[in-house]
This record gives sequence, structure tokens and C-alpha cells, in this order.
Amino acid sequence: MPSHEDDPDVSSLIVDEHWQGTTAVLSCTGVIDMLTSPQLDAAMTTAESQEPFAIIVDLTAVEFLASTGIGLLVSASDSMTPKGRFAVVANGPATSRPLTVIGVAEYINMQPTLNAAFASIIGSGKA
Repeated sequence: MPSHEDDPDVSSLIVDEHWQGTTAVLSCTGVIDMLTSPQLDAAMTTAESQEPFAIIVDLTAVEFLASTGIGLLVSASDSMTPKGRFAVVANGPATSRPLTVIGVAEYINMQPTLNAAFASIIGSGKA
């Protein structure tokens, strides 16, 4: 019997958490939609519970970003401000375009690279 991993119609998401100083970086690979957004939500909640200075969500390897995922990013940004910093790395038609078209790119501190995301949060203290 084939597994879900063999079915191209089944969404999949990998969220890799690593820390750089007091900043949590969540690197996402795959699809963020209604099926996988709980996984991203759990990863952001876990990272935030460790009281980081900042959380950066890296969407560089995301192939599709649904409105559910966009909502999670907005919610996380709300949750981190003003006590912490939040940034999203998105640079491609699957991620930066929908964030820009919907009008949340500036609100969630969207940056084109991980280095730019770190630079955007440095101004508020030590990352």
C-alpha cells in the first residue's frame, strides 16, 4: 500500500527549528495550506513559549502558501509585537506575491533573505 509521501496530491510540510543566539528560525519546506498549517502553528507556538527575542519564519523553500498560512503569520506577528520581533523570509511568486497582494508584507516584516530578516530585527536590541 503506498504511503501519503508517495501521493503528490497530499500536502506536506517540514518545519526545521534552529536558534541563532536568542532568535528562533523556523525554516519551512513544502506546502502551507489547511492540512499543514497546524504544524506551522505548533512550531511557532513552541518557539514563542521559549521566549525568544525574535522569531523568523523562512518560507524560501515553500512551494505554496494558502490564506490559512498567511493568517497564521499575521497572528504570530501580532503575538510577538511589541514584546519581541517577528520577520518572514519570502522571495518568490509562491510566497512573496500573495503576501504583497493581500497587503500584509509590511505588517509581518517580510524580507527577501534571511540576512535581511536578521538586519530588520537588530534595531530593537540584541538578537
